[in-house]
Amino acid sequence: MKLFQPPSEVSLVRLLSLRLVMTALAVIVLQIGITAVRSYFDEIDLNTNYVKYEVRLIAAAYDSAQARRVPVSQWLPQRYAGTEGKSYGFRIIGTDGRVLAEHNGSMLVALSPWRFPNSETQDFWFRRLDGTAWMHVAGGVHLERPSGDLRVEVVTLGDPSGAHVGIFATELVSDVWMPMIALIAVMLGVAILTVRAALAPLVQAADKADTLAVLERSERLDVERLPREAASLAAAINRLLDRVAELVTSQRTFLARAAHELRTPLSIMLLELGRTDGPRLERLQADVSSMSDMVDRLLTLAKLESAGKPEFHEVDLAQIAGAIAASMTEWAMQTDHRITVRTNGPSLMLADKFALREAIRNLIENAIKHTPKGALIEVEIGPGSRIAVEDAGKGIAETDHSKLLEPFARGSTKAEGAGLGLAIVAQAVALHHAELKISRSRLGGASFAIVFAEPPAPTDPYS
Repeated sequence: MKLFQPPSEVSLVRLLSLRLVMTALAVIVLQIGITAVRSYFDEIDLNTNYVKYEVRLIAAAYDSAQARRVPVSQWLPQRYAGTEGKSYGFRIIGTDGRVLAEHNGSMLVALSPWRFPNSETQDFWFRRLDGTAWMHVAGGVHLERPSGDLRVEVVTLGDPSGAHVGIFATELVSDVWMPMIALIAVMLGVAILTVRAALAPLVQAADKADTLAVLERSERLDVERLPREAASLAAAINRLLDRVAELVTSQRTFLARAAHELRTPLSIMLLELGRTDGPRLERLQADVSSMSDMVDRLLTLAKLESAGKPEFHEVDLAQIAGAIAASMTEWAMQTDHRITVRTNGPSLMLADKFALREAIRNLIENAIKHTPKGALIEVEIGPGSRIAVEDAGKGIAETDHSKLLEPFARGSTKAEGAGLGLAIVAQAVALHHAELKISRSRLGGASFAIVFAEPPAPTDPYS
């Protein structure tokens, strides 16, 4: 049976990226706080910014009014109207010193250092009107324009509408947020590329780990191309694989030797029992025959489990299945079982012939043993690299599927056999990286289908 544990949904690249974003946001918040304290409570800086932003606002509104040919009252910002308008003032002066537009311009006459026609001494001026009052400020900027230079002067007494708040927010965006966007984008890009490049060898090692044969000592993770931390983990995995290989080899060697040592005396016992008669001896002969069969299956299972790499060659799945079914027909007829073979399309594939034969033989034998007399057993090949053995028996409960594949497990305590048949099938399936699907057959009984994956390249004996 194909067992697959899905990987974690959390990617290390994603995790690091999220943490970098959170760190960057924390830095932005901290920087905004520092900039806010510096800009908001540094009154000179705040007042200077107010003058510059307000001058640009007045100049843009004046140009719009000129283009639309509307009076001054229609293009003034809202704060210059109503009861708060007395706290704001401005003047727009042409190159000849003529006032082009104004609001409360008298507030600026005595404050302005510009005198015409000789007023080229400075392009910017700024003055705090009251050293103790908040936002009592005046200033002016010389604007160079293709259509004619302008000098725009503004004044406020306390800024009651809070225009400085928007100016303060704009300063934060331009001084903090805009530079940080570029920094975050570059930082994330570099981090993602760096982490992906650093993890690429580890991902390749993980892909290779899925195909490693534990008993093949030559197949281990390559630690040379891995980063130091990942190399330590890969080296530990290699050492663990070596210890597992030693344990598995020792266990399988013991099992194979024990089964081999039992095989000869059991054969001799069967030969001697066959020369005598009697009901008690027949029962003893049946028990010894069952033990001999179990030993043979243990040897088969040990051989399959000890196969580090299966030897894949091109085989005809239909031909092998047909030959095995034909060889078991006489035995099946003794219990009135009928075996049919049906092929759906081409059946050539790459497989380990010994493992494939044992899987098919044990599936058919299992169906004969665990179905009532006279039941139909159907072997279906295809479509594609697939073989299914279905029967008309009682079927298998879904909760028993995984337990049936364990050695010495039986679907029924009354059934014949040692419970090794499906364990052999499961091991043969694992060698091919295939999938064993157990379900209810269309005949009413159990269905065991082996679905083979994409075949590996055939083994070259001369390589």
